[in-house]
Amino acid sequence: TVALRVEARPAAPAGGPATPINVYATVTSNGAPVGNLNGTNFTVSVNGVPVASPTFALPPAASGATPRVSVVFAMDYSPSVRLAAEAQMEAAVSSFISQMQNGDYAAIVKFNESRGASVVQPFTLIDGTNTALNAAVALDYNGSFSNLFDAVVLSADQFVTPGVVLPNGPRAIVLVTDGAENSSDASLNEVIAAAAASNISIFTIGVGNLNSTTAVALMNQLADQTSGDFYPAPTSTDISNAYLQIESLLSNEYRLTFNSSISDCAAHTVTVRVNNNAGFDETVTESFTRCAPLFAPDLTGMTRSEAITALTQATLALGTETLADSATIPEGSVISQTPAANAQVTAGTAVNLVVSNGALRAVPDLANLTQAAATTALTNAGLVRGTITERNSATVPVGSVISHSPAAGTQVANHSTVNLFVSSGPAPATPSGGGGGGSTGLLEILGGLGLLAFARRRQVKKN
Repeated sequence: TVALRVEARPAAPAGGPATPINVYATVTSNGAPVGNLNGTNFTVSVNGVPVASPTFALPPAASGATPRVSVVFAMDYSPSVRLAAEAQMEAAVSSFISQMQNGDYAAIVKFNESRGASVVQPFTLIDGTNTALNAAVALDYNGSFSNLFDAVVLSADQFVTPGVVLPNGPRAIVLVTDGAENSSDASLNEVIAAAAASNISIFTIGVGNLNSTTAVALMNQLADQTSGDFYPAPTSTDISNAYLQIESLLSNEYRLTFNSSISDCAAHTVTVRVNNNAGFDETVTESFTRCAPLFAPDLTGMTRSEAITALTQATLALGTETLADSATIPEGSVISQTPAANAQVTAGTAVNLVVSNGALRAVPDLANLTQAAATTALTNAGLVRGTITERNSATVPVGSVISHSPAAGTQVANHSTVNLFVSSGPAPATPSGGGGGGSTGLLEILGGLGLLAFARRRQVKKN
């Protein structure tokens, strides 16, 4: 049986040389690795066109082979993993290390948000005893939350500055996690870029609760975009088997390397025929693309300006913005987004945001406050003074609030408008008169005033 793994990084990194394509072939017979093949047993073609003389390398475990395996184990010590699978995870890593060949190298990274991501054991030569590595595997690392992306970037950095001269051969990160990511500074785009820069494959082992489709999708993405594999391993036996499968894979892969002018995002195929001239003849085809993947950044919790900056840096666009109340996300920060964080997108995609309008506010009791005091109380409550309507009141002083709408205690959105009804003082008194209407009474009053004036004039004449 022949199985292929294709490592086809973006073809032309900015300012760097063209990246070759690596095709890894595992050949087994009745389940056992076949390690006695050579370059003449392999024929490679891309999109049906033969590849002339690809560079051939034996599996690291083959007799007399010089390539060796270098692996960083990134171990998740967030509570959800520790409570579900800590002992099994540690036992499986120790078992993996015991299966590695003398001359291989391993390093240990552990992570959670409380303690950060740390290199608890740098690259160490596998020598048969592995005392320092096993001690690092068993090292306590309790903490809360998961900074998965930060841990993988740190793991990739170990291949850039390993501290020792690593052997020529497969290089990989083996990440054991439940896929929860909630506190990293790094993004998925940065993780993929870091792996690509050092030609590292990421193999993910899913442990604990694997019911989250988002977490499973993330673990698949990490593996798919770096030529690795994802192994769901909910039980202790599954965890051990996953590590052993990865160890066997890395140790028994033939490597075929060649340059290619392909640089687009279209789907392409590589076909490998294995023929040992002794009855074994099998052909396997695998698809690949040389497109650099792009994932939507996680904007949740960012301010609007921070989110716009992150979108610009990711070559994405700002889409629609919708306000929504939130008791947990501060006003002006992002509640959610579409497409979701870590969804694969293309450059220029518009990302729609739901931005927090803040928590609901209770309308304060403004009754009997002056208009100025009521305005201040509304501002302090995160609300806005609306219309002002004057009404007569015999009990509320002029310029003070009689009532308001909405009423006191009503829960309203942040920056909502509250209308005031303000006292203009008591209503004018209505004059009283005998028997007639208002106009008759007025005439009577005027008539009386006229008679009084006439009497005064006569008095003056007499005198």
